[in-house]
Amino acid sequence: MSAVTKPEASATQSENAVAAQTQPVFISSENDEARAVIVSLEFFERAVRALEDQADIRDAARARESNEPPLSFEELMSEFRD
Repeated sequence: MSAVTKPEASATQSENAVAAQTQPVFISSENDEARAVIVSLEFFERAVRALEDQADIRDAARARESNEPPLSFEELMSEFRD
């Protein structure tokens, strides 16, 4: 993990982008409070997929617990066509 202040981050933007390929780079304010994180595109995409998967899992669990009758395949497809 790497950490830089906001002014340092501006001055070393390309170096931070390179460093973020292997580890997160934390951008902090002058009082050492973390304000942002630079991560690689690969890490970001994996994190987004993981969050989307978790949301899908929660939605599926809610659907199983609901008292609504299940949709047929035809009903489901008609919702996408409309």
